[in-house]
This record gives sequence, structure tokens and C-alpha cells, in this order.
Amino acid sequence: HVVRPDSVEQLSDLLRSANADGLKVIPWGGGSQMGVGNLPNGYDVALDLTGLNEVLRYDPDDMTMSVQCGCRLQTLNDMLGEHRQVLPVDTAFPDDATIGGLCAVGASGPRRLGYGPLRDLIIGMSVVSIDGVVATAGGQVVKNVTGFDMMRMHHGALGSLGVILSVNLKVIPKPQSERTVIATFGSMQEADQAAREVMSSQLSATAVVVTNPLATTAINEELNDRWAISVRCEAPPSAVVRQAERISEAVGGKAESVRTEESTDASLAHWCSICLIMDQRGGFDQIAWRIGQTASRMVEAGARFAELDDLAGALSLAFDYGSGLIYARVPGDSLAAGSFEDVHSVVQSAGNHASVLTAPLEIKSQIDVFGGERAGFSMAQALKQTFDPVSTLNPGRSLGRL
Repeated sequence: HVVRPDSVEQLSDLLRSANADGLKVIPWGGGSQMGVGNLPNGYDVALDLTGLNEVLRYDPDDMTMSVQCGCRLQTLNDMLGEHRQVLPVDTAFPDDATIGGLCAVGASGPRRLGYGPLRDLIIGMSVVSIDGVVATAGGQVVKNVTGFDMMRMHHGALGSLGVILSVNLKVIPKPQSERTVIATFGSMQEADQAAREVMSSQLSATAVVVTNPLATTAINEELNDRWAISVRCEAPPSAVVRQAERISEAVGGKAESVRTEESTDASLAHWCSICLIMDQRGGFDQIAWRIGQTASRMVEAGARFAELDDLAGALSLAFDYGSGLIYARVPGDSLAAGSFEDVHSVVQSAGNHASVLTAPLEIKSQIDVFGGERAGFSMAQALKQTFDPVSTLNPGRSLGRL
């Protein structure tokens, strides 16, 4: 059963009724992140939130805005662009992704290095609870009456504690121009050294990503199946030229080749391709992981992946130095029958934690994609019991199958 409310009152009534009737509700935005999380263990109502898509307030002078959950990221940035402003959130599908969905999955992308994560751009939020009550937080004091930090609580919670209704955001001046420096190397060790030199410098890069040969080729066939580092710089035109030149000098010592995407359009296209490697939307014919690891230990992680000899020609890797995340992806049919657990064990050993972003249904139905009851589970359990004790919203989809 699909419902599409177009008013706050309709949404409140729907949630209140569903909760009272014991129905299980799955919130939907643009659908670009619906593969994230465990498979729900109940599904009665698909709650389509794209009808709640108004820009409630926009103050270009203050660089703040309030938008409903169903607003698309691209639509929002088109509006902001008229005032030379932008919401610096990376996603491979900005035409589909909604603000509510991005908040619910805790979206993070390569430009986190330059501008911080999405949660740091959120200055207020309204959420509808399972009993239809609208709770709002914002300003300097961001706690609701129960004492919880409401904005951080719902960011990344997969809509399992309440439905995000609207979000207050701070935006930034849109960079006047950008360039991307791309250097190729014969080994991960050399690419890692270049990445760490950029990270420890004063070069003010807004994104630094290292890719393995298969991922590099998928991004740009001209890069000839090599390890590569991509460094994004955004600044006024004269400054961005100098910055790109200095980055080229910094990474070029042991590089086999160095090139610069000199136009903004070419740079944007390059990073869109990188986001496709990292994307959380994948068909059930793929297996993708997100692994947490510190930038100083990326080479160690790479060594663990090197143990997967059978997947050498199928494994795409992207190491995001700005966020401390590694993205790994293989076609689902590249794994021998029954070998998932062995591969998954190696992937988990590559970082501090690992989550399965997408996988064939026969695999996903047998695992907790978040890796079981890791740190923070007891708090997540307490929050679920407090805000959704009968598991009306996204039942079983969160950490520990909550």
C-alpha cells in the first residue's frame, strides 16, 4: 500500500493511524538510498514523502534555508546557484536524492574534507513521531523535551525513530571555479604517500581520494588501469590555478603521470564518476561495502584487500582520505558459491568497522549489514524503545536489526 501525503496534517494522521493499527511503515524519498540498511522484517505501507517538497524559507543574506524532506538536492542547488550559493553534499544521483533521505542515511561524500559532513550543516529539524506529534529543534539549544540531541539522533537513523519532516540548513558561497589534479602511480604505497602529503599540507584541498586500477579505469579509461589520486580544489579562478599547480608539484614526485581537469564541468564530471564508485544505491547484482579506517592506515587496509586474489580483476576500491572511509564493490556473480563469509571477513579486517551497502537478496537476508551489535548498539536500542517501541518505522532495518 503506497501513500503520498502532501501536508503535515496528512502525514501526522497517517503515522498515528498506522501505529494504532500495528502497520509497519517504510518511509521513501527519491529512492536513491533505499538499499541502505538491513531488509525490513515488516512492510505494510510505503510512505512516499516526495509530496512534501516545499522550500519553507530561504534567506540568501544569512545563507540559511528551511526545506521540507522531499526537496531534491539538485532542485535545491539550482535555486541556491541563482544566488551563488550551494549545499556541498556529494551524491551520485542529485536529481533523485531528497534532503530528508540524505539526512536519514547520514550521507557523507569526498567534500567532507573541505566542508564537513551534512550533519554539521543542519541547524534545525522537525520530525513527526509515530503518534503524529511534530517535534522541532533548532538554534543554539538543540534538545527536545526528553533531553535527547534530536538532530544528531535522527541523522543517520534511517527513519527508524521518526519521519524527518523538514530541515534547516546553512549553505555556503558557491566556489567560483574548481580544478581536479589526477596523478597515477604504480602502487598503492606511492599513491598513499602522495595523498598523505596533500592531507598534511596547507593546500586546502576539498577532497582527496585514491582509487585502485579497476576503479580508476571505470572513472576514466584514459588513466590506463593504474592506482590514482584525485585532489579537488575550489577557489576563485586565479587562486584555483595556483592551488592546482602546487598540488601537481606535491603529488608529482613519484607519479607516472599528472593531469589537471581545468574546467569546472570536467572536474564535476570526474567527481560524479568517483561518487558512482562510492554510491550506496546498487542493484542486487552487486556487493558493496563501506569500511571505516583512519587516513594513516589506508595502506594497511589495502594490504588486506590484496589477500583477495580471486577478486583481483573484479574488486573496485576507493579510499576517501577526507572522511576516513573505504568503498569496495564487486559484481555479485564474481564470488564463488558460499564464499561470501570468507570475503566479508577479510573486508571487515581492513578497518575499524564495515557495513554492507548492497548485496544479492540471498546474502542480505542472512546477515546484519552493520556487522552486528557493535559500539553504540545499547544506545540505539534505548532510543528505539523510547521513540518507536512497537517498531512501526523501518522495523529491523537499523543496527542490530532494530
